[in-house]
Amino acid sequence: MIKINAHVVGDERVFAALRRMEKIGERRAIPKILRKAARPVQSAIRKAAPVQSGALKRSIGTKVKRYRDGTGYYVIIGPRSGMAVEWNGQTRDPYTYGNIVEARTHFMRTAFQQTRPQALNIIASELLAQGLRV
Repeated sequence: MIKINAHVVGDERVFAALRRMEKIGERRAIPKILRKAARPVQSAIRKAAPVQSGALKRSIGTKVKRYRDGTGYYVIIGPRSGMAVEWNGQTRDPYTYGNIVEARTHFMRTAFQQTRPQALNIIASELLAQGLRV
């Protein structure tokens, strides 16, 4: 997966509520909430992906990981490995060339910036549904 170090700086109340949720023992719910919030971002990235063979668009996936030191979670959205296709007699693996396409077109960064408020709203509404004050 491509790493675009886009640290989300936004509504600190949402992030404070996520930290409170982790402290009260609701750790299993956090990755589910983050996956749900990543869906509109992932679909926007897929729609914005330039198409030549179509492999890059199909390979866009999402992972939610926990930091090794246990201080929080992070979401990775980008081309998955193992999605190579034959195209014009050549093997094309989006995992290896996705970063080059992103550097030239900025399609992922643009899609992320457009859907960031929507993702934050999803996180806030899910936290409210869990009974946490945002």
